[in-house]
Amino acid sequence: MMDYKINSVLYLIILVILSISPTFAEQNVFSELSTNELTELSVYYQNNSNAPAFVIYNQSNECNIEYPFYSYTLSLKCRRAILQKNISDLANVRGADMTIDSLTKTVQEDLNELQDEISITKQSNKSLACLEWISLGERDLNESKNYFIASQKSYRKDDFNATLIYLIKSDFAIYKTKNLLKLTKNKNNISSKVDNLRITNEGEKVASNWIHDATDKISLLMESDKKEDILTMAQDVLNESKRYYSRENYYLALMGAAEAKALAEFGLEREKYTSSTDALTQAERQVKTTNKSLNVIFEYPDIDAPLVELHFEMAKLRLEEAKNTKSISAIPFADTAIREALIAKEQSNAISDFKIAIESSKKTASRQTTFGLFPLMGAAIAVYMSRRWQRD
Repeated sequence: MMDYKINSVLYLIILVILSISPTFAEQNVFSELSTNELTELSVYYQNNSNAPAFVIYNQSNECNIEYPFYSYTLSLKCRRAILQKNISDLANVRGADMTIDSLTKTVQEDLNELQDEISITKQSNKSLACLEWISLGERDLNESKNYFIASQKSYRKDDFNATLIYLIKSDFAIYKTKNLLKLTKNKNNISSKVDNLRITNEGEKVASNWIHDATDKISLLMESDKKEDILTMAQDVLNESKRYYSRENYYLALMGAAEAKALAEFGLEREKYTSSTDALTQAERQVKTTNKSLNVIFEYPDIDAPLVELHFEMAKLRLEEAKNTKSISAIPFADTAIREALIAKEQSNAISDFKIAIESSKKTASRQTTFGLFPLMGAAIAVYMSRRWQRD
């Protein structure tokens, strides 16, 4: 009888958790990515402790529930290790020439196919979540292209080892692109689609504003006596943001500018900690503050914010590591937690600006359309009356 009561109580607790937490009730996109990848990898790693990246696979499994997107990035490292081993084994059996020839054709076909798919998606109306994932997919596809070009240069120099290495990297980037394109299709909900011209124009404006703000913050950091490592990091991220902007990938330009701004702010506000306890306290405060700000964007069903999710997961992970380190060694972990949390916060603010700009643009267009009807109606009435007068 007592067991029955205990089980009933536990059952009720679970029901309450499910009712108040959609995370438990419905697997989010990051959990889905991680779980799907780990499920496929489990076939390879099951009872095979000598498999490449086995330790990383275990880490990915351990992080799956609490840090799903970070878990996914770890599982991708496992996928790359397996791909590299399989192709290397194939080259040993069939020879480098045949393997290179076969892989070159496969990679080239995939690149052409994926480029067409991305181009079509970019030119069509899409949801904000779709834009987020297609932007990341385009980034991975460009990475694959660069590796493929490098492989051809190495091949012309008869450097077959380098050729094979570059082809493997190119093929792996294609695998990542395909995963993201699957998400893009799933996230392109008709009800949340935005006009492509509007999303491009507003993205360009918002990204430009954030690049300007990040530039100003970095200038302030340059004038201060803060550490140069943060300054270099912020400048590198800003330069990358500008490159994305010039390629019209305004989403990644926006995310890069927000990250650069956050790094500059981190450098300006960074203080020396009196102890590991002080560092831990500041890290906890920053993670808590960021968590509150993220609630705003995660309430939108048409936003996934993958880069925000990854940075915030890293902040929480480093904070947990800092808590588990009782000595002065906790300070670097706490420091990283603060930095990652600041980046997540600024990127979430940038996405909010982007969404607000799009919504404002919609309202403006709607008002212009409504008011634009009145002159047309007036002209029609004038023509009608004029014809009547002529008949009379």
